Amino acid sequence: MKFYKGLLLILLASVSIQCSYRVYKSYETPEGEIASDCTSRLFKNKDLTGLSYLYKGVIILDESGITSGCKEEDAMAYLKEEACKLGANAINIVEEAYPDAYSSCYRCVAGFYTVAKDTLTTRILNTFDRDKVSYSRIDGLEWEDFSIELPEHNSYPYHAPTQIDLFTEGRTFWQGAYTHITAHAYFYKDVSKVKKSYQTPENLKHVNGLFDLAQIQARKLADTLNSIPSVKRKSVDIDEIMGKYIDTLRTLEKTYQQETDFGANKMEQKRWAAFIAREKSQMGT
Repeated sequence: MKFYKGLLLILLASVSIQCSYRVYKSYETPEGEIASDCTSRLFKNKDLTGLSYLYKGVIILDESGITSGCKEEDAMAYLKEEACKLGANAINIVEEAYPDAYSSCYRCVAGFYTVAKDTLTTRILNTFDRDKVSYSRIDGLEWEDFSIELPEHNSYPYHAPTQIDLFTEGRTFWQGAYTHITAHAYFYKDVSKVKKSYQTPENLKHVNGLFDLAQIQARKLADTLNSIPSVKRKSVDIDEIMGKYIDTLRTLEKTYQQETDFGANKMEQKRWAAFIAREKSQMGT
């Protein structure tokens, strides 16, 4: 289940000359000529957590009632044209449906991004699976989980990217409500960074506090979504709610790091540790 960031959609009344879709966008398409050398890579459910990119917007291609011009290749051509207009070099299809009993058209939800072309980002984009750690691992994070050594002159001692992933049973965007929902926190090893001098047992406890905060928000998200009657669990609504929990997590992470001074402020670290312990106890995490 992927989060459709900023999914405030604009219903377009017109239908593209390239395809017969009803199109919903979270952006306004820029006017002007498309560069002749414009290229974009197409991904399906690519996890971009921790990578360098600029988010451009999201689009839904849904059927319009016209059954011609809505094959998968028509959709791909339309997406690539939109990417060029937005100056995006990556298209990430996060949900799709092939012709079925509900529709004779291919349909999809996709995000547009301008992704950096540095070596690390390119390598990860070319990898099928991300190297990440599940919160369910009993012993928590270890310093060996950090894959990149930061230079000692760096302004911050570590970079510990986490994300919440959502798992649902059964349905697609077009087929109605989702059934049971679970959420889980992950730590991304492949983009994690730390200074060698920072790697002490006490600082490891600080870093694991970040991972705890992610799992606490994951459990709260799942509990909130499962409290909604299943017939009302539509994917757009779910992603909007998920976005709020992720925003809360990012705020907590920033506040935690600032107030504890990355673990150097022992009094604040102790206070946060007590807060995290209470939250975990209440959530059964």
